[in-house]
Amino acid sequence: MGRQEWGDAVGAACLAQQWDYGTVACRLGARVARARICAGAETLGYAQVILRRFGPLRLAWMGHGPVWCDSSDPDPDALRYLAASLRQGGRSILIGAAGDLDAPGLRCGMSHMGASVDLLDDPSALRAALNGKWRNRLVAAERAGLDVRVHRYCPDWLVQAELAQRRSMKYKALPPVWLKCWSRVAPAGTVSFAAQSGDQPVAGICLLMHGTSATWHIGWSGPDGRRRSAMNLLLWSAMLWLREAGIVRLDLGSCDPVAAPGLAHFKEGLPIRHRPSVPTRLLLDGFLARPVPPGRAGYAAAS
Repeated sequence: MGRQEWGDAVGAACLAQQWDYGTVACRLGARVARARICAGAETLGYAQVILRRFGPLRLAWMGHGPVWCDSSDPDPDALRYLAASLRQGGRSILIGAAGDLDAPGLRCGMSHMGASVDLLDDPSALRAALNGKWRNRLVAAERAGLDVRVHRYCPDWLVQAELAQRRSMKYKALPPVWLKCWSRVAPAGTVSFAAQSGDQPVAGICLLMHGTSATWHIGWSGPDGRRRSAMNLLLWSAMLWLREAGIVRLDLGSCDPVAAPGLAHFKEGLPIRHRPSVPTRLLLDGFLARPVPPGRAGYAAAS
């Protein structure tokens, strides 16, 4: 399959299942396998798997996959079929999420609940769907004299400010080199929104666009930005801009009220659609040895 055909197949799927995400992984030293899951002539779904070797082990990570076709029910044996197909390139341990509690493999934790916003409604309906307190902070931000600027790249000041924020708050995210590579692979796939007071930025967000969806990448707000609810203004401005650009869904990433209660509370003020947390599993050799039924899994060679 080529880039266009894959994009048409997975549509507005999460970032980790998009073709450009796999291409970035390749340029940063990984390999990628893309698979079509079949039952005879019927295509049930698709999965992109990132392959990395650690000494004698080859780990295969399938983020937020498989992507099931609209007419297909999730197949609880999909992980086993994929893992067996991947043996063409050597033994692998497949790491992926399985929504069925009876799915094969060793359960090693839960994925975080995700949050996304559908952007199909008109602006008035989207605004009416905001939580009342969230909307009040937006109104205050609109009156706070902030200037919102749109960039089709991620400004260096935002990258550096968010890096300092990571160190202070002790969380992890994709490194700056990943974003630089993304910008080369998908030159039109980055958009940033900055809130400024005069010439001084007080907050900023960077989003990645892929197909008909977009994904939150990084965000930062300084003391003045927090005092003036700049993030509410930026996210609302981004939703309107993305909608005009033909984007139908904004993925806001994880929504974890335990690890990040403030961020989760902020996201809950939006008309979000939850992506439920599901078990993450390791598919080990005992499962790899089981045969794959004929015509059950299609495999595309690693690129």
